[in-house]
Amino acid sequence: MKKMLCSRGVVFVLAVSLLATACSKGTNGTNGTNGTNGTNGAPGAPGSANVIYSAWTDVFYTTTDSINFDATISAPKLADSIVQKGTVMVYVNANTLASPAVFALPLGADIIYYLTDFNIHLEADGPFSTFGTGAAKVQQYRYILIPGGIAGRSAINWKDYQQVKQYLGLKD
Repeated sequence: MKKMLCSRGVVFVLAVSLLATACSKGTNGTNGTNGTNGTNGAPGAPGSANVIYSAWTDVFYTTTDSINFDATISAPKLADSIVQKGTVMVYVNANTLASPAVFALPLGADIIYYLTDFNIHLEADGPFSTFGTGAAKVQQYRYILIPGGIAGRSAINWKDYQQVKQYLGLKD
């Protein structure tokens, strides 16, 4: 029996000493070396978040006399908040979509525009209506609605349609 007690005692002492050393705090290891930075990804294409733009639209002017012509473009998202705090740009493509010649309005005194809720009103000193057929239509119009705060973040020329198109990622 003595042998068994001795064996149990040795096992008990050994277990207590292992438990005591297992719970003690050791020293910190050395820090590893820092890894190298990865390469930057390619810049993303500019987006048009929150920007609303129309398709190229046929516009037909009417007249009450021989020198004043009026037209209206429906703009369902042209709310008062955009009129008051945002930017509205209107463009005319004086040529076809295949060979565009795009100009920002107002176009001198020839074509001017003013805004009301949900409409862009055009006034012209000539009949600048859309004409032609199919892909060969000429004098189509497009508007861009930019909510407040977006236009001020860039240094682009908002009268230059190609710059605007590229910056906002617009599709023809």
